[in-house]
Amino acid sequence: MKKILSITGTILITFITFIFLSSCTLLKKLPEIDNSEVETIEDSTSILTEEDGQPGQPDNNNTDISQQVLYLEIGISEDSMHFEHRVTSIYSVDPDRSEKRLIYTDINEKYDLGRVYNVSPDGSSILCGFFEGGRGAYTSLSLIDIKTGGLMHLIEFDYTDDPDAVEFKHVINDPVWSKNGERVVYIVASSQESTGDLYIISSDGTGNRQLTDYGSGVSRPIFSPDGMYIAFLFYTYNEDKTILEDTSIKIINIETGNIYDSASGYLVDFIDWIEIDNLLK
Repeated sequence: MKKILSITGTILITFITFIFLSSCTLLKKLPEIDNSEVETIEDSTSILTEEDGQPGQPDNNNTDISQQVLYLEIGISEDSMHFEHRVTSIYSVDPDRSEKRLIYTDINEKYDLGRVYNVSPDGSSILCGFFEGGRGAYTSLSLIDIKTGGLMHLIEFDYTDDPDAVEFKHVINDPVWSKNGERVVYIVASSQESTGDLYIISSDGTGNRQLTDYGSGVSRPIFSPDGMYIAFLFYTYNEDKTILEDTSIKIINIETGNIYDSASGYLVDFIDWIEIDNLLK
């Protein structure tokens, strides 16, 4: 037993010695660092200040004030009559934070601004949704005029007078602008499902109509560049809707209502249009 311990100790000492000698050899091979080439944090800050402006401060030399960032902010106010006294506001701000502008606030609205989807192609309107924060008995698809802050409801589902309405009876999902901004396609689901049927409406609130009648399964619609077609995903589930069986890409002709099956697979996620003529030129 003593002999085994002695051999083990010898091996351990030899291994430690080897590691130490290897480290020394490696350190000898490392080049010396020239401190003049090291950029300190202070140096980085001074470079940023001289070339790009002080962080968080106006930079009148480099900032393009013709464009701003649009964002949504949720706060709390005792003056708000919304659920939990929440206030939802939309602001725009310069890249250098030199100017912040209030576009819209729901503090005086009957219902809560719940979702902001996207901005119209011409940059004049914000596509958004309102809801009733208590029971969820009201939901809408709405437009906010960026210049004036005016509000227009395109579609409203109002069950606030129904005492049995304890959840969303209609859910609006995936609203998308046409390329010219004249129409909006959206999905209406009959419950808390994320898929439903396809609808289309003009941006002035007229011409609303249903395009599909599947009951559920439609998702992710997108207009073709010429505005004649809408491509969308269609999910097929088993009978109790617990297992996804197939995903297909369908295309509908807006004017005729004809639907074409373009592709399918177990899980298809991304769809978009390309203009093939531009690629062949």
